[in-house]
Amino acid sequence: MALKDWNTYNEKIEIIKKEIRNKKKTIYPFDHMSLIDDPEQQKKITELYLGNNNLISSQQRIKSKINKIIIGYFSADFHNHPTMHLMFDVFKNHNKSKFKIYGFSIGHTKDEWTEKVKKNFDKFIDVSELSDVQIKSIGKKLKLDIAINLTGHTFNARNSIFFNQIAPRQVNYLGYPGTMGSKYFDYIIADKIVIPEENKKYFSEKVIYLPNCYQANQKKIEISNKNLNKNDLGLPQDKFVFGCFNNSYKITPIIFKSWMNILKNCESSVLWLLQNQKLGRQNLLKEAGKQGINKERIIFAERLPLKEHLKRLGFIDLFLDTFPYNAHTTASEAIRAGVPILTLRGKSFPSRVASSILTTVGLEKLIVTNLEDYETKAISLAKNYKEIESLKKHLAQDKNLSKLFDSKAFTEDLEKIYKKIIN
Repeated sequence: MALKDWNTYNEKIEIIKKEIRNKKKTIYPFDHMSLIDDPEQQKKITELYLGNNNLISSQQRIKSKINKIIIGYFSADFHNHPTMHLMFDVFKNHNKSKFKIYGFSIGHTKDEWTEKVKKNFDKFIDVSELSDVQIKSIGKKLKLDIAINLTGHTFNARNSIFFNQIAPRQVNYLGYPGTMGSKYFDYIIADKIVIPEENKKYFSEKVIYLPNCYQANQKKIEISNKNLNKNDLGLPQDKFVFGCFNNSYKITPIIFKSWMNILKNCESSVLWLLQNQKLGRQNLLKEAGKQGINKERIIFAERLPLKEHLKRLGFIDLFLDTFPYNAHTTASEAIRAGVPILTLRGKSFPSRVASSILTTVGLEKLIVTNLEDYETKAISLAKNYKEIESLKKHLAQDKNLSKLFDSKAFTEDLEKIYKKIIN
């Protein structure tokens, strides 16, 4: 998927589905999310992946009288990473008179973000080289009330820490958009769009809702003051720019074919993608050629530091979302840069995140539920630039973004949930 080698894509999807039906451990839960929009299947494969680790212990989980609520945030990503970009203000804004917060770093990467975020905790502990038993001992000494897993089934996960019952209440939040598939996790924090009521049955955790979008965000992020223009970025001056800066593994053959259909119907347009791998670029150009699209109309972007990345996002006229794994952090970045997003809402958590973000900023009209409407809407917007200007004007008004980027209010809502969990 990262290299866009789709020669055996359909055959492999069928193998995955067949082996899941036969209750075989066949695919890592996180990888499944970008391929198949099926929350029931996601729960099944997660439970298969965990095996015997899905059994709950008989350990008593009640804690004695509480003064301050003691929270442990566990993450492999206390560095320059989307999870940290989202969570930074939460750590900063916690009410330290009512909460003690500890950061447990389970990852090996350290950088300037690590140094910045460390200052926001009562104590920041690097446990990456410690055993699960040693980590449990630290948690016991600190008398954790709630342990928050910010990594889930993603890269560098260490979920076995939670199988040791590190705290009386254990929560799955933000880093992984799906069920942990384990009774060791009491709650998942979400909103009513990413996990509607009818989907609660696909989660091993009890679903607890935030009042607005579940996604934490910083109030302000520094954007580069470089004087960039389209020439600097390799973009044509007189073309409509469709863009998608999602990770390349999220681009499926089905969504790429839709993009090619959109380009066919919008002759004066280009598609701007984030793709570092040379082979990945070659394969995408090859696929575009098969669909009758000139390779000059596909433009590739390199990875940049965050503040420069946010600056260049503003040159996109319409962000075309991926499916079934939407833009998540990238979606809030695009909104911050004033770029409208067209998204296809599905059934699973990862396919509904952009819908939650768009609803929070009052742009529900950019949410569709099938590929035909996705293509029709994209073509219509590209041919009516006044509507694009109207959408960008909407996103330029702070009042429309306040629910998404008011990090202080968000932290207060999160703290209410923590109190509810304890009580």
